[in-house]
Order: sequence, then C-alpha cells, then structure tokens
Amino acid sequence: MLCGKYMNGYHAQTNAPNNYSTYIPVGWSDWYALQSMDYFGPRFNINGQSVLFPDDVYQTDVLAEISSTWIGSKIRHNSSFFALITPHAPHDPYTPPLRYSGILEGLVTIPQDSSFNQDDYHQQLLPGIFADLPTQNSSEMIQIATRRAECLLAVDDLVGSILDTIGDDRLDIDTFFLFYQ
Repeated sequence: MLCGKYMNGYHAQTNAPNNYSTYIPVGWSDWYALQSMDYFGPRFNINGQSVLFPDDVYQTDVLAEISSTWIGSKIRHNSSFFALITPHAPHDPYTPPLRYSGILEGLVTIPQDSSFNQDDYHQQLLPGIFADLPTQNSSEMIQIATRRAECLLAVDDLVGSILDTIGDDRLDIDTFFLFYQ
C-alpha cells in the first residue's frame, strides 16, 4: 500500500482528465496517492478514483486515517503487509494544522554559527551552486523552522496512530519500521 506522495510530477499530469493522474503503477495492491500538495482540502487518487477532501480536512490527518484503517484491516485478516506512508509535511508551504498553528512560536531557534550567512570570500569557496546562495534573514528562517516543526507534530500524530493500531494486536514486537526524510 502506498499512502501519500508518490513521486515528483505524479500529482499533476496534463494528459489526465482535470490534470489529475489516476494511474496506479503495477504491483501495488492499494493506492492512496496525493494528487495535490494542498495541506487543507487535499485531493487523492484512491485506487483509481480522484477524491477531493473538504477544505477543513488536513492532508496528514487523512494519511493517518487511511493508513491506520488499512493496517487494521490487514491485522484483522491476519495478513502480512507492506505500507509505504509518505506525508508531504513538512515541505513548503509549511502549513501546520490549526491545532498546532502557533504552538511552538518563540520556542524554535536555528544555529547561527560562522557558517550562517558567510562573508563573500568564504561563500565563493563553496562548490557549485552553494557559492551563489543568497543571504538569509534569520527571523524568516526561524519562522520557517517553527512552521515546519508544527507540521511535524501532525506527522507525529500519524506515526502514533499507526503504532497504536499495530500495538493493539501486539504486532509492534515483530513489525519493522523504517523512518526517513
């Protein structure tokens, strides 16, 4: 089962009706792929059907509900399973759910050591595109870091929901989890 973002460019394809792909790659038993990157009111390809969720529904919460329900179904049928759950959070535009918006305000910091906004001489010594990085505003960077962290609180809820589902049947002791970003 895939639940979330499939790959860059999948979500909008100009040759598909309404520019939303309902293509399901070979080999997937169940498919819940994001068709839009909207944090609120997301659109999913649910097993070949394009489904738009209401504007007050948060994307990561939909992933949590779909994933937990799907995994619970596999457990009830005593089936082994593979679930690839890929939230878009905490990527741009860094939009946390309302329940977490502002909750970390003033609590997040970023390192501002000598590598932060290097002087021109040292910046030009960096390889390739890194030599031309623009100067960053530290307060804007803190705001972005704060919003990303608030998005990750919803991802924590998603992981907790899955662990609760698996733990209810004691599968947590012999289930393999791989988390990466």
